[in-house]
Amino acid sequence: MTKTQEQLFKQWLSAEIPLTLEQQAQLASLGLDVFRPIQAIDPQRIQSAIDFSEIDVVFSTHSTQQQVKPNSTLIAEHQSAGVGQRGKSWLTPLGSSICLSHRFKLALPLSQLAGYTLTVALACLQSIKHFDPQAAVSIKWPNDLYCHGIKFAGILTQAQALATGHTEITLGIGINWQLGPQHFAQIDQPVCNIPLNTQNVNRTDFIIALLQQIHEHKQRFCQHGCAGFLELWQQHDQLNQQEVTVNTAQGSYTGNYAGISPLGELQINCNGELKRFASGEAQLNKN
Repeated sequence: MTKTQEQLFKQWLSAEIPLTLEQQAQLASLGLDVFRPIQAIDPQRIQSAIDFSEIDVVFSTHSTQQQVKPNSTLIAEHQSAGVGQRGKSWLTPLGSSICLSHRFKLALPLSQLAGYTLTVALACLQSIKHFDPQAAVSIKWPNDLYCHGIKFAGILTQAQALATGHTEITLGIGINWQLGPQHFAQIDQPVCNIPLNTQNVNRTDFIIALLQQIHEHKQRFCQHGCAGFLELWQQHDQLNQQEVTVNTAQGSYTGNYAGISPLGELQINCNGELKRFASGEAQLNKN
């Protein structure tokens, strides 16, 4: 990544001096769709609306998860080596995604964080519903977001116990905003864009809403735990009334989905026995 590419990006955004074909090719190599207009993320506007986190927006980074500072939010227009759940790569083409890491302290010990990651998925869902109450969004345990059965967003949660008895949380959030066919062709599973009209909603406004929802959910979780979110989760649960296979380090288990426990565990009826899972990967079994 070079400073010249960042300057070219700013020049392309301003449209004051047209880029040459060679310059356009440099930005296209980072995933920018030079034929689709975008609005750059505005750090000043986000910071003016968010008083609980230091906001930093960069042109490009290797991984926001690795670079985010304590008590801050790092947002990148481009990410060269994004990581999703279970070490899978996450594509973040220039100007086409929402890519951020939010690092903060939670006033709870690590032992009381069961189910917290579910609340972050709900914060993302409610941010979408804020702009479009009819948006077709569902959530899949523990924290993936789908539209009509196709994934468009993922969340990575890291937690570290502190000597104070509190916990430091780092959330990594990736949302497909306006990826094009050339981007989808690089991904080895079906994905889609966020179910919003992104011509009417810009990334800056969405990030503000998302950070505010995460902050509100954090406070609510500290008071009531995961149990206070289960009713909302059930309303949008993609696994409802489905046969599910849960892949864990101990093996794979198949059964009929039985909802989420008050501790945020996935539950299935497996050969007449109710099994609960605090971690793992859930897959729908298609008949």
